[in-house]
Amino acid sequence: MIPMIAMLSSCKEQNESKSIETYLGNSIEKSEIKSFLNEKMKEYKIPGLAFGLVNEGKIVQYETLGYADREQGLPVTQKTGF
Repeated sequence: MIPMIAMLSSCKEQNESKSIETYLGNSIEKSEIKSFLNEKMKEYKIPGLAFGLVNEGKIVQYETLGYADREQGLPVTQKTGF
């Protein structure tokens, strides 16, 4: 998991594109990143998370996944405090 995070942290901005170009010149679909996060959430039993990918001061991808409170069925939002 750490190599992927390190690789993504140095990506080039793609604005509203559905993919992100890495500093290595590879293209990664944003949906692949979201799928990866969902897999790891299941694997490590993580109830919810917020993920942001920033490049040169601009957000290139932001996701909220899962639950802030599983018992009450409250989803993670942009305002959820962790």
